[in-house]
Amino acid sequence: MIERQTMWHAYKRELFSLSRQEQDQLRQRNPLDSFCRPVLTQDFPQAIALECWLWLHRDSRIQTLDLRGIICSKLPEEILLHKELAHLFLDLNELVELPFELQRLPLHTLSLGRNCIEHFPSLSECWQTLTELNLGENRISKIEFDDEHFVFFYRGSIGSNPIKEPIGERWMLRYDAQEAVRRIMGMFEAADRARNDQIALTMVCQGLGLLQQISEPMIDSEIYRGCFIKDGLFFSPFDSSRGWTNYALLEYFPRVRRTALIDPSLWRHRFGTFNISHLQLPLFPKSLSNLLTK
Repeated sequence: MIERQTMWHAYKRELFSLSRQEQDQLRQRNPLDSFCRPVLTQDFPQAIALECWLWLHRDSRIQTLDLRGIICSKLPEEILLHKELAHLFLDLNELVELPFELQRLPLHTLSLGRNCIEHFPSLSECWQTLTELNLGENRISKIEFDDEHFVFFYRGSIGSNPIKEPIGERWMLRYDAQEAVRRIMGMFEAADRARNDQIALTMVCQGLGLLQQISEPMIDSEIYRGCFIKDGLFFSPFDSSRGWTNYALLEYFPRVRRTALIDPSLWRHRFGTFNISHLQLPLFPKSLSNLLTK
């Protein structure tokens, strides 16, 4: 960590020495992409690429940052330069801690993903902004959190952390999430066994409607467990006998939120950008039709 900090401080002096035009060119080659993910090119040393990017874009008024998959055992302090940051998504970063100063940001959404975080810092200064907190799969055993203290808070997700339940009224219990998964997948399985397509479609719509209504990261993570994209093809753990189930997974895919813990291959794909021709989907309906209201 000390070596990394030394490298960053030395490189920061180089960035300071660049002209405004040269800094602008660096920003253009390392932008924020359409998924709100930093583009990190070989312009920066790999070990400190995120620090460089955050510093260069300090005046960009960024509100959403998707840092999933960017390795950093600790969030760089340069993230605090982004004083309008409202939505922060983390996952598979190898994070072991979060900075106490994170609460200085006007966070609305904080998602911790799959990391190694043990201590959860206070977010008391976010009491006027925080609406959603997802603890993900970490090692957090204690959290001091009072729903009533946060004015606009409406949802917390406990994930697989070893925390005693319940936390609060706005946190779904793990047991309830598991039961919801069984119910929804049961509807999709019933559709696969239905006597006709109209009954099958009705069952699928009910399951999708329940998914949309609950919108819980623990449920979405389990529903899409085993799904991934390889060479442009969408794969699921269900075989050709589960055509309606595969249909349901594809139909809901555009609505899977960044807080769900899904395979990294699904992070940067939009609906319609992958090949589903190898899947034996039901003939009725003949195409994915956005059954759910937007």
